[in-house]
Amino acid sequence: KLCIQAYDEKEVKVHVVRVNNAKMPSADKLQNELNEIFSQAVVKLMLDELEPITIKLDHKFKHGGTRRLRAYNTDQRLVIDELQKRSDYNADDFYLFFVDDIERLDDDGNPTSDIIGGYMPVGWHLGFIYNNPKIAYIAHELGHGTLAMHHTFSDETETFSAPKESSDNLMDYSGGTHLNHKQWQWAHENHGREWFEEEDDGELVVQLV
Repeated sequence: KLCIQAYDEKEVKVHVVRVNNAKMPSADKLQNELNEIFSQAVVKLMLDELEPITIKLDHKFKHGGTRRLRAYNTDQRLVIDELQKRSDYNADDFYLFFVDDIERLDDDGNPTSDIIGGYMPVGWHLGFIYNNPKIAYIAHELGHGTLAMHHTFSDETETFSAPKESSDNLMDYSGGTHLNHKQWQWAHENHGREWFEEEDDGELVVQLV
């Protein structure tokens, strides 16, 4: 007995933006390599690069320290506010900001030694990519945002469960790119943003070596 399930291709509009002249692959390279990953779920990213954003800081760009109910911290909000001033901003599209040289804070606002590859709250449209990580980590963040997927090891996961760093799944921390059938189905359903998640639900903690 053979069961076949077909999906209409899902198109997702993604804009990428450099912040303070951060490093980033070309938009064409990003689109091609990301679509190699997302094509397994019949999802196609329509990706372009927008004019860069410049913000003035007297410190390293900070990630974290928001606690629950605040998706973005003060430095992230500076970037988002600059974007939303633009006449071509579209709240229905997805945006990835590329930032270099960051400092991660814990819930109490203290620096930590964790290295963060990116952050995109589950189901939200605005994400941050740090220090130009490998393509699998960028795809991981887009999995959180565009497809509203949790980590495979999260208590909230709805698609595939496995201990941390034990699988080659895109939503694990091991740098894999696999998506399974249940995740394909999830990708083609409509899901809202998560309002009561912890900050680390949308993070990717990696060693960038």
